[in-house]
Amino acid sequence: MKIEVIKKLDYKECPIYIRKIDNLFEYLIIYKKDLYSQYFDIKPKWYRRHHSKEQLQKIVKLVLIASHKTIDELKKP
Repeated sequence: MKIEVIKKLDYKECPIYIRKIDNLFEYLIIYKKDLYSQYFDIKPKWYRRHHSKEQLQKIVKLVLIASHKTIDELKKP
């Protein structure tokens, strides 16, 4: 099993880590010393063994949108 950190960034002062674990794409958020996580099981197209660069870009965008939404919800008063 290979675990790869695809992207690390901050959003509204919260660090976000996007990881790829086989076909699982996961985001990790640290907010007020708590860890929040969600994963997406996204398989490559049926005729491919690996995700294409275009697929990876779209997947990372989807995971980022989900992580931003989570942070926005956590920061609501």
